[in-house]
Amino acid sequence: MAGAEAALARPRRYFVDTSKGFVHVQDCGAGERVVVFVTITSFGGVLLDQVLPLMAAKGYRALAVDLMGYGLSDKRATPWMIEDFADNILEAARLAGVTPTGYVFGHFSGLAGLEIAARAPAGLRGIVLDGTPLIDEALQAAHKPGDGPAPLAWTEDGAHGAELFRRAFGLIKRLNPDYELPAQPDNLTRQACLAYISVVAFEPGTFEGYVRFDARKRMKDVRLPVQVMCADTDWNLPHHSKYVEGIAGATEVRFAGVHPLHDLRRPERAPEYVAAIDAFFSRLP
Repeated sequence: MAGAEAALARPRRYFVDTSKGFVHVQDCGAGERVVVFVTITSFGGVLLDQVLPLMAAKGYRALAVDLMGYGLSDKRATPWMIEDFADNILEAARLAGVTPTGYVFGHFSGLAGLEIAARAPAGLRGIVLDGTPLIDEALQAAHKPGDGPAPLAWTEDGAHGAELFRRAFGLIKRLNPDYELPAQPDNLTRQACLAYISVVAFEPGTFEGYVRFDARKRMKDVRLPVQVMCADTDWNLPHHSKYVEGIAGATEVRFAGVHPLHDLRRPERAPEYVAAIDAFFSRLP
């Protein structure tokens, strides 16, 4: 096993200077097929460094891009619309010097992925939407500017820090119900909590862009192959079938139990995730 691990490529890390700020990139492999992964939940790229070397071993050049405001990318000063995120993702890929043949989008970033798929930029052959949410039509119709969750107020005694951690760990537990806080600090839990806290504590909300984006209309504009994925414990599972039904020719994958990239106790499940991604992209012309 040690020999196999030693043979895997190690991701390079760097930033690209987009027109809206610095975007963090992990980059692994040198294959002609280029697949770009974009933020999986608020964890950022915590488990993607397990995935990229495995993708490289299968002949891909695999990149992980932290959505602006997530992970190690710059924080946004103002709210963005979904189209703004899509523009920034495409710019980041261009500045990284790649023409992606595929994208993999996780959770919220899947809305920007839907926008990119509808635009069908040159060279793009297919995308994966993993756990993408879909806003309720009634909520969208009733929405007024300024609606949405209120940001957590800061306190001089730092009590808000404990609340931020409680919410971060609560998110992990929602996606992985059997997860228990380890007796001693572990690296993956630490990174996951810090990534979530960084988003919630310092970012303007994404609710406005989420509600105003017409995902159902954009589904009808997609002509590229799409794989829709989700897991049994993902809170967006009820939306899964709507994407499968709403995108012409979409295929689907459903992970039993916890999603491999939410399973902080078992990063060794990364090959399970990579197999599903590779099976889809290997079928494309």
